[in-house]
Amino acid sequence: MKPSFDIQLKQHTPMIHFQFDQPGAALRASDLKPRLDRFLGIDSKKTRYRLEVIPINEPKTVNNNEEFRNEPYFGNRGNPKKKFKIEYLNGVRLIINTPFQQEIGERIKASLNEFFALESFGTRNNKGYGCFYPESATQADFETALKSLHLAGKIGDIYYWDCDDKILFHSIALFNRWIKSGINIKPAYYKSILFCYADTEKGLIWDKRFVKEKFLTPPSLGSFGTKAEVWSNPPVKGKEYRFIRAMLGLSTDNAWSSKNYKNYARKLSMNESHLVVSCAPGLSEPSKQLEVERIPNPFMYKVFRGGSSNRVYVFALKSLTSAKDETKGKIFNIHPELLGKDFEFGFIDGNKKNTLNKIESLKTPDSLDYNDFLEYAEIQIKNSTPQSGSSIPKNYNGNSTTAGQKAEFIAQHLRKNLKKLEVQNG
Repeated sequence: MKPSFDIQLKQHTPMIHFQFDQPGAALRASDLKPRLDRFLGIDSKKTRYRLEVIPINEPKTVNNNEEFRNEPYFGNRGNPKKKFKIEYLNGVRLIINTPFQQEIGERIKASLNEFFALESFGTRNNKGYGCFYPESATQADFETALKSLHLAGKIGDIYYWDCDDKILFHSIALFNRWIKSGINIKPAYYKSILFCYADTEKGLIWDKRFVKEKFLTPPSLGSFGTKAEVWSNPPVKGKEYRFIRAMLGLSTDNAWSSKNYKNYARKLSMNESHLVVSCAPGLSEPSKQLEVERIPNPFMYKVFRGGSSNRVYVFALKSLTSAKDETKGKIFNIHPELLGKDFEFGFIDGNKKNTLNKIESLKTPDSLDYNDFLEYAEIQIKNSTPQSGSSIPKNYNGNSTTAGQKAEFIAQHLRKNLKKLEVQNG
């Protein structure tokens, strides 16, 4: 059977693969084809074509060493010898056979630039891992594809920064932390941009203070401790608490820090309509009864490697659920099903397991525009004050600097290099 076309894909970033230790582990056709069908609006039952992925040479496999530290992936904790990241330095071949519907082959070929600009593969693919792109395409081609996706309403506004390999994934991790929870790694200290946005732009107080006020005070803790963070000041007039952090993604395991209670486990678990904060000695895992599904991060990080420099792109993503029903897709201004929804917070008594000592309800915001939020984030990062001093390295050289110095170096790099990709309508 003669292929309709054969194209080589360049792997721009390593892929975290669940079968990393098996021969031939690579981009899987069984993962790629359903995504391509959805992207094109193809009914796989009515449209038949064959897709094959063939690795070129053996992959490079990266061990869990310094290269992994501070990167946005933690699945290998506790097993330092395990290998996770694989990279085909010579890329992979993508072969498409459409023997009975030749026009489908032409349609697929014309869409590949946009498809691979939108999709990444493997674990943590929304954090810059698993980026592939046609070998012959340039960075200008990649950005043209992103602009087309934006004009088609499939992604939100696009921001980017350039960096070298040494800080590539570190910069993604730090940017993501800065906009969501903030940075506090001395000497690098920057308030959460989400906190500032909620306060100044939405007139809201975020959930972190809500948890401390409702649960980390003496009446709530009882015999759990002798000291407490007392939040006696009432909320600012005209502002209300909202569970705004959920809008930037929420995993099944989130820690709520409290400097006065370092010896107590604090876990946040979500179960459809409610959240449970566990704060009891020895309780290190959420109850199986309270296992939940995560709220995905709305932002996508893509990487294009070109020569000596790399460009990282970030934008809010619209997820297509099916070719027939796009009304169920998540648009880039928010997760619609989470707007104005009540969540319940409660403490679990470690001795009584699933007994909730106290429950408090908190709503998510009624609205949140991710484009507006990223525009605000760009302004905040560019106007942030550098934590200057002799302890900040002029060059990032890996092991010779502390975590805080690395964080401050990257923060200063983002401050100088973060930009918006301009898109012209029409």
